[in-house]
Amino acid sequence: MVSFLKEHEPKLYEKYKDYKAKDWTEMNSGDKKPFIAVLSKYALYQGYRHGDVLEFIDAGLRQRNLMFWDAMKGKAVSPTYAHGEASLPEQFLVGDGLFDPYHWAMSLNDYVVRPCKSLVKDIKTHFAKQTTPLEITLNRHKYTVILEEDSDWDGFQWDKLMLYPIEKDTLQVSRSTKADERASNENKLRAFLKGDPVKDTRKRDVEDKLVLAEKRLAEAMQEVARLRLELKAFGKKTRRV
Repeated sequence: MVSFLKEHEPKLYEKYKDYKAKDWTEMNSGDKKPFIAVLSKYALYQGYRHGDVLEFIDAGLRQRNLMFWDAMKGKAVSPTYAHGEASLPEQFLVGDGLFDPYHWAMSLNDYVVRPCKSLVKDIKTHFAKQTTPLEITLNRHKYTVILEEDSDWDGFQWDKLMLYPIEKDTLQVSRSTKADERASNENKLRAFLKGDPVKDTRKRDVEDKLVLAEKRLAEAMQEVARLRLELKAFGKKTRRV
């Protein structure tokens, strides 16, 4: 991190050049805004893709030190705690043409995923008539969806459906686990994933820097004009030799 700042962010480097691993860990566990700001710059330059996991190894904290790269926003985001243990933020939707349910299995222990609207519709339509397992295909891979046993599904809010990836290729609907966040704009997400998220994110970063640079230039030009007027007010002076 420090090496990255030295090469790409000299001002931040002066602030954090003496930071060690424990300092970054403490920064992550405290006020996250400065930490997220630095980490987001790092992830941007390193070419992280939408939904990638940023891991900070710290014994005893399990998934609490994980961060996730939201390339659409151009920032690192914290786990959600709406479903108990630190888990996947709900903006990373699962569905055909979107993320696979087991996309994060190598980094997360137990986690829950939010299905896209079309997948919710298929699951709701099936289980409204029966409780037998549902076979689905996502991104050319087959999965089995099952209901949590011994649960009453009358009045269940299907629009808040969440899925647990449990045994291999098996997804479970839980009665007690419901979506907590506002649903993502699926059209924008699909369009973004079809494009080049790394290039798009870097483009936005350059655009933001350009706006800031233009603002500073305008302020500098105003200061130049003010100083010229002030100097003009002194009039011409004759030097005596």
